[in-house]
Amino acid sequence: MQRVRRNTAIATLPPPPGGGTPGFFAAPNPQAGLPATVPGYEWYNNVQEELLAVIESQGLTASDTDRTQLRQAIQKMIKSGQRSVVIGGAAFANGVSTGHVVYWDAGNSCFDKALSNGSTKQNAVGVADVANSQVYAFGDAILFSGLTPGARYYLDSATSGAITTVAPANGVYIGIARTATEIFIDIDSLYVQSNQANSWTMGQSGMPKDLPATTGTIALDLAQSNNWKGTATGTIVLANPASMPAGQSGVITITQAVAPVSIAYGAWWKPADGVSLPALTQTAGAVDDLVYYVESPSRIVVARIGGAA
Repeated sequence: MQRVRRNTAIATLPPPPGGGTPGFFAAPNPQAGLPATVPGYEWYNNVQEELLAVIESQGLTASDTDRTQLRQAIQKMIKSGQRSVVIGGAAFANGVSTGHVVYWDAGNSCFDKALSNGSTKQNAVGVADVANSQVYAFGDAILFSGLTPGARYYLDSATSGAITTVAPANGVYIGIARTATEIFIDIDSLYVQSNQANSWTMGQSGMPKDLPATTGTIALDLAQSNNWKGTATGTIVLANPASMPAGQSGVITITQAVAPVSIAYGAWWKPADGVSLPALTQTAGAVDDLVYYVESPSRIVVARIGGAA
């Protein structure tokens, strides 16, 4: 749908005329000399703008040739409502605009612009929808423009209420952009940052992934997991991994079946003791833990621990 396109159209919305009484269209009554109610320009503009307000609020651009835009917008609104947690009846501080990340200012009983500065202001609650007095706390929010689809967004540390694709030191994760106008909001003030130290107060674990094969040549993709496990059913050749992020470490746990088998290695695997690459324990049911560390994209050192039946 597009706004009326005629030579007589004007660029700005004109004010409604004075006079008249709001009501319903009347049928003509020739006997009484009463004409039918004829809509004026303001009525057509109202209908046009009501429809386009729905379309444009969902990030769609008005089009002369697409006659499904109203349906698309309604579908997006339904889907967004199903996937969102929204705080209604929200009161906002002066200066808060739609799309600003906000926190709850208890002292003033309103939502104000959040800021990633290590203070209470970085306790972000959601994203403001000022026109509808709402705060989107979780899920899809079509409240933005100019986003990079697929990019992760964080609370900015310089401009209050703003978001950025660069994680600041006091990283507060806001969400990921689905489109240029939509973010899936999942705010996490404890978001782990890869570019700074993190303190853990609970134990962490990396679940082992099953080996892609239990016999023959195995080329692990270390980007998929740190830890691996499997029961050998035949001779194994640990080929050079498909991906070797430098600095990664982990454990490859291999259990011997009833008939013990041997293991060989690709050229990038190096013995941790500088002498010989670790063999598997030649006992049925033995469990060997091969501990590795990636020194470079073409060098991975390995040692064996365990070997218990």
